[in-house]
Amino acid sequence: MQKGNVCIVGLGYVGLPLACRCAEKGYRVAGFDSDRHKVELLKKGISPIKDRVLESKLRKLRGKMLFSAIPKEAIWGAGIIVVCVPTPTIRNKPDLKPLKLACGSVRKNFSPKRKPLVLPGAH
Repeated sequence: MQKGNVCIVGLGYVGLPLACRCAEKGYRVAGFDSDRHKVELLKKGISPIKDRVLESKLRKLRGKMLFSAIPKEAIWGAGIIVVCVPTPTIRNKPDLKPLKLACGSVRKNFSPKRKPLVLPGAH
């Protein structure tokens, strides 16, 4: 496993700050999001989320993170993959479609030599 390579799948309110924090801690970070407009903003160092602290971090970290709307570009070399996508509720039940789509992208682009480290809820 390549230590130090982190992929964040989903660059919203959870994933983008996590990507910034990982980069601040010295990890090589690749972020994937299916929203091409969001990815283009991030490539320019512009935050799609209006938050002064996050905007400042993105400016400081510009060039230290890779952002892509192409799963293979972000996922293939990662030693750690974190999925941060929304799970909205529909009639009090979580809509897992975004999570299933994200996990499908990971599965298709994940190196076959690697195995998952931790599943949610596992101890």
